[in-house]
Amino acid sequence: MINQPATFLVLLPEELIALTGYTFPSKQAAWLKKNGFRFRLNCAEHPKVDRVHYLAKMDGSARDAAEPDLDALRKRISTLRGHKNEI
Repeated sequence: MINQPATFLVLLPEELIALTGYTFPSKQAAWLKKNGFRFRLNCAEHPKVDRVHYLAKMDGSARDAAEPDLDALRKRISTLRGHKNEI
């Protein structure tokens, strides 16, 4: 059997320190949020980052949630209101 390192689903604590530059979980969470990383806090309030998301962010393929186009939504609502008798 080949001895290969286990691949973990979330970043290890050492990896979070290397990524964020912080050892305190609250500072790590703030850095992750500021830099657009998705994460969850565990019961000890330590951030957990999905490894797949991390890899996608690092290679540029992860997409941040797009802001809605409010002007387009307003225009669509206005158009629908103007045609409410036709619906």
